[in-house]
Amino acid sequence: MDWLLFALLSPTFWGLNNVINKFLMTKKFQGYFSMVAYLNFVDLIFAGIVYVTTSVCFEFPYVLFAMVVGLLPLFAFWFYSKALMVEEISRITPLFQFIPIFVVFLSVLCLEEILSGQKYLGIVLIVLTSILISYKKTEGGKSLSSAFKLMIPFSLILAINTVLNKYLLGYMDYWSLFFWMMIGSGCGVMCLQAFSKPRKEFVEAIPLLGKRTFLVAILGESTYVLGIIFSLI
Repeated sequence: MDWLLFALLSPTFWGLNNVINKFLMTKKFQGYFSMVAYLNFVDLIFAGIVYVTTSVCFEFPYVLFAMVVGLLPLFAFWFYSKALMVEEISRITPLFQFIPIFVVFLSVLCLEEILSGQKYLGIVLIVLTSILISYKKTEGGKSLSSAFKLMIPFSLILAINTVLNKYLLGYMDYWSLFFWMMIGSGCGVMCLQAFSKPRKEFVEAIPLLGKRTFLVAILGESTYVLGIIFSLI
């Protein structure tokens, strides 16, 4: 029954990460640029720990490819941050189910994997339940949550990221992939800081953030990393 425990722990940690991100986005940060830059700084701490405690792969050109793949979550996080601003977390979390659905279809198209009828049925059920959860009452009747439209491109980008990760894992171990993706994300954030709006937003946000925000960010990214670890066991 250990597999069942690990299967439950992974989404539990990711769900907690969503709650923490919602708190940070709505209470501590002014917008996407400041939050993604701050969290990336925290991620680089984890990357440093990986570099010190494991043997990181330096095989070219795959490390460069991994760094490019590391840029994808930056684009995905923009849609995710917008969804956090317009919708409650209980309606956003179920929409993460679209990520594995897109992964399945991309795997069929790109990796030539074959699906059974049961898997197609499961996909249909997940889509239907996600749509039903996204419906809410408005003054004009019922309509889809604004977060639904934002979480679709978010899920698609992360699904592409997952398929590319699967490809790269054929050439390097997971922790090496994690390290180089974090380095790639860090380079992306540095490039963003070259523009006045992201740089101004980040500079204005930093003085308002204290040690408590840093500890919350550490906790949030720790739950994200733990979710990844338990998903691999």
